Amino acid sequence: MDLKGPMFGIYYNLAFQPESTEFRFALETYAARGSTRYNSVGSGNLKNDLLGVFEGRLLGSYTITLKNNWIIEDYIGIGTRYLVNPKNSHLTTTGHSTYDRESHYYYIPIGIRIIKPLDNELQFIAYVEYDNLLSGLQKIYLDIVTKNRQPHGYVDRIGVDLYLPSSTYCLDYTMGVFAR
Repeated sequence: MDLKGPMFGIYYNLAFQPESTEFRFALETYAARGSTRYNSVGSGNLKNDLLGVFEGRLLGSYTITLKNNWIIEDYIGIGTRYLVNPKNSHLTTTGHSTYDRESHYYYIPIGIRIIKPLDNELQFIAYVEYDNLLSGLQKIYLDIVTKNRQPHGYVDRIGVDLYLPSSTYCLDYTMGVFAR
């Protein structure tokens, strides 16, 4: 089976950048929801299958400031993603009922950000990212709990952020939306 569809949400970014360096370290948390399309050879298709996700990750990055004040930042890190796909009252195209599913992943995010400073210390940030799966575990809740390991996979992500200035030394706060 697979689930496909856009995910939209918000995230919180807590970052630290030592003075006079190009290196940045960040702790990010994401929360998102999406209405996906469930597809299975054995149990049919289902539109509007809800999916929720929560992520936490640590990132390290290196920044380059260009002459026109645009900033390019490449990053890499380690992350964990928890997905929940709750049972709903709909039946698939073959008449099968849905069931609760959970997925837990560990992955390596690799990405690039393009940052444009705006007035009042605001920044517009756009990014693309590739997440390489290290390991995954899916749990399916029927009469018994079935567990399946996932040894490989990936996610592509694109997003936009708005940096909000902070009065706290060496910390910044970022809010944004993303599609996966």
